[in-house]
This record gives sequence, C-alpha cells and structure tokens, in this order.
Amino acid sequence: MNMQLLIDPSCDLPTSIYEKYNARILPTLLKLNGKEFLDYRGDQYSGFYRQKKYVSGKKVDTEPAPQDVLTKELTEAAKANDHVLVITACRKRSQTYFRIQPIIQSLQDTVAAKIKVVDSRSLFAGESVLAAHALALWQRKHDFTGLRRKLDAISDKIYCYMVPADLMHVRERAQKRGDTDVSWLSAALASTIDVCPIVLFKDEENKTLDKVKGFNNAVDKVLNSVSNFIERKPLLCPYLSITYAGGLEEVTERESYQQLLQKAKERHIKILLAQMSLTSTVHIGLGGFTLGMACDDEPLNYVVH
Repeated sequence: MNMQLLIDPSCDLPTSIYEKYNARILPTLLKLNGKEFLDYRGDQYSGFYRQKKYVSGKKVDTEPAPQDVLTKELTEAAKANDHVLVITACRKRSQTYFRIQPIIQSLQDTVAAKIKVVDSRSLFAGESVLAAHALALWQRKHDFTGLRRKLDAISDKIYCYMVPADLMHVRERAQKRGDTDVSWLSAALASTIDVCPIVLFKDEENKTLDKVKGFNNAVDKVLNSVSNFIERKPLLCPYLSITYAGGLEEVTERESYQQLLQKAKERHIKILLAQMSLTSTVHIGLGGFTLGMACDDEPLNYVVH
C-alpha cells in the first residue's frame, strides 16, 4: 500500500524530500504587488528572492487556494494512492485546515475515506519536522491509523523558533490578523536600535523568549543553544528543520551552523535545510529564520552566552 503526503507551501522541506518520497505541495493563493498566482513552492518564483522583489506587508497576502483547485488536488491524490495524509499549518494561524474539511466531506465516500488531515499545531520549520517524521514512520511500515496517532501525540511537543529580520513587516502582518501585541512603536524602536526578538511558537501559541542585539547574534544564539541541547538531551524524532527567507549560503557559512551540523551528524540527527517558500516569507518577511525540533524540554534553556 502507498501513501501520498500533501502539505501547504508554508511547510518548507529540501527539494530532495519531494523528489525521493511521494510528497506534494497543496497550493496557496499568493497575492503579491497587485497580482495573484498559485504558489506550489516551485523554483519559478525564486527570482523574487534574488532580486528582492518584495513590498511592504500591507501589499502582500496569502489565502487557501480556491475550492475547485483543492478539490481537484485531493481527488487526484486519493484516486492515485491508497492513503492520503494532509498536514496543515496550525489552524489558529491558517485557514487551510478549515478549507479542506468541507471539501473532503463533499467527496464520494470511497475517495474521502482515503484522506486524513492532521493539524501540525505549528508553523514553518515546526511543521516541516512533523512532515519529515510522517514520511519516516510510513517508510518503517507503520499502519495509516497508527501513523496519525503518533503525529497527534508529538505535535504539541514541537518547538519552532522564529527570528524575523524585518520587524515592521511582522508588525504589519500582525495587524492584518487583528493581533495588537506588536505595536508600531515597539517595532520601530526595535528596528532603530537593532534589537531582534527570538520568538517561540509551540502548541498553537507564540511568545517572545528573548531580545538580542542584532539579527545575526539572535540566529547564532538559537543555533548555539540547540547545539548545546542535543549534546545533553534526546529529540523525539531525529530531525532538525531550518528554513530561511534568502540564500541558504547565508546560513551554511555561519560557524554556529557548522558546529550544529557536526554535532547532529555525530548523533544521527538529520538537518533539513530549506529556502522558505514565498508563502512563508509573506508571513515572516525577507531574511526571516526559523528552526523546528521535537523534544520534551525547552531547548533555549540550554543557552550558550
């Protein structure tokens, strides 16, 4: 029996994962600079990164693909496979989960019965960890029902650390959601004095853990702390996901990344490094960095000062 994994574009994995396993992207409708197009996380949009063709947070937006597009994607996947697993971004922050549910209910019983939807309860690199874990469990011949239970059991233990490079963009995005936690004054002040927050998203909620002088120092603090953590504590699945809204060489050239990579190899932990999709970048801004992992303890308690 085979399974196809469908994920939304805010879940960023290395291209090799999609090529090696039966995984596909559910498209999102991306609105950028007055134009609309479906984002399948394809390389056809990589020019936006290279040329930095981005506008302020007020002029970019995303929403789930139209119903007919999603209906076609789900139907084709179900007809071509024995099982279809859909993993979505946290439903408190994304409408994909709620858009898909009535579509499945409208399908023929024989088609709908093949499809299961899992709310990752996470975002960005956190969702990527759950997707990689799902593929690994299926490769180890877990049954489909048991696979879903295992994913549900681990989803509330996924830590996703986010380091935004453009605080004004994040503030504008928060305003769109009706979130008033990020004021214009605090975002402007932080940008002026070059203070960068480290934000944790876990179990459907986010909080600022720390504020660090300089974006690069904030990213290094996350990488060094996670490196220190995996020396002392086990992960619940052997994956660290890192996503970045820019050229990946800006991550791999860091000494803190190279140290983490070495320690991960020694412990048979695979680092999944991927460039963010445009859909992800709409929400976190150009230059944003996220790291996801699944564990019982708070990794940033293992801080390297």
